[in-house]
Amino acid sequence: MSHFEVSEGIARGHPDKIADQISDAVLDACLREDPASRVAVETLVSHDLVAIGGEVTTSAHLNIEEIVHEVIRDIGYASNVFGDFLSRLNVVSTLCEQSPDISQSVGDRGDMSHLTAGDQGMMYGYACTDTPTYMPRSHEIARAIVRDIQEKRSSGAIPFLGPDGKTQVALNLSNADSGSVVVSWQHAKTVSLEEVRAALALIVQRAAEHYEFHPAVVLLNPSGRFVVGGPLADTGLTGRKQIADSYGCSVRHGGGAYSGKDATKVDRSGAYMARYVAKHIVAAELATRCEIQLIYSIGKALPLNFGIDCFGTEKIPLEEIEKAVLQTFDFSVGSIIQELQLTTPFFRKTAFGGHFGREEFPWEKLPRVKELQTRVATYLAL
Repeated sequence: MSHFEVSEGIARGHPDKIADQISDAVLDACLREDPASRVAVETLVSHDLVAIGGEVTTSAHLNIEEIVHEVIRDIGYASNVFGDFLSRLNVVSTLCEQSPDISQSVGDRGDMSHLTAGDQGMMYGYACTDTPTYMPRSHEIARAIVRDIQEKRSSGAIPFLGPDGKTQVALNLSNADSGSVVVSWQHAKTVSLEEVRAALALIVQRAAEHYEFHPAVVLLNPSGRFVVGGPLADTGLTGRKQIADSYGCSVRHGGGAYSGKDATKVDRSGAYMARYVAKHIVAAELATRCEIQLIYSIGKALPLNFGIDCFGTEKIPLEEIEKAVLQTFDFSVGSIIQELQLTTPFFRKTAFGGHFGREEFPWEKLPRVKELQTRVATYLAL
């Protein structure tokens, strides 16, 4: 029986990703002036409307309309070729301060050491040896195709492709010469479908060769026409691409979105920490596949439960890995924020291209591998 590992890659100009980028741009603007900001921002984009709501407690001075315009301009929707969304834009903002009930439970904004979780929830982190980035292979392929298209758009090599698009990659884990690739990408109305498909075919071929993938089915703009894109074609919401943001369909997800939230929201910081630890375990060669599970409660600094599963790939007893992890890493909310530099205003960059498998982010670094290996040295020597 066949089993498929499936992932999506999402372009910067997809409506849901526009919403994520706006939410995280607001977060970054708050953190630049006030690193202790509490932010929970949701964005809706639809046709000529951007509506922003949520809770923000900050001393920063925000110009929401300017932030929105900058994001839209950077993505590429200020051109009539792909729909001048910018010139017709109406921005509506209904931000208010964080609930005092939530605020008092999380702790003093100026005291990092006593911070607690801003909500309950479960978070998962994952790593494997399938790719150099410790990410699932289908996810890397899906994102690589998106990244290649966007880079070529930026360089002017394929100016007839627009900001909006998606990829989907399905790997048959029992047959490398099976599986499928789907690419749907916005294009200028002046270009033929044949030209669009030819350009996309070269990019898909390059990614497939690099990752030694031989799909049996490749569908390129299967709808036949994709001229109207972005918010002029579809509505976008913050947090609606959670699986593409993380690891693809083969890895569990706790359900909480990342974008628009400051790091006291463990949906975000807990997920980053879980990835950080899982990647350390695999990089330390304690397992070839690892999933970390964290379960938090509002008002508590440490997780209620910590889970680890190496799917039978562990090189030493699982209980010894768990013991070493708990001795090496501090899972309290304040410690996570400090360890992973989560008051730094870099979150807008996370809102497209995926949150994991990108070396530019602190949760992808591996500073504690030697420390982790030292704690289990007796077992590794056996």
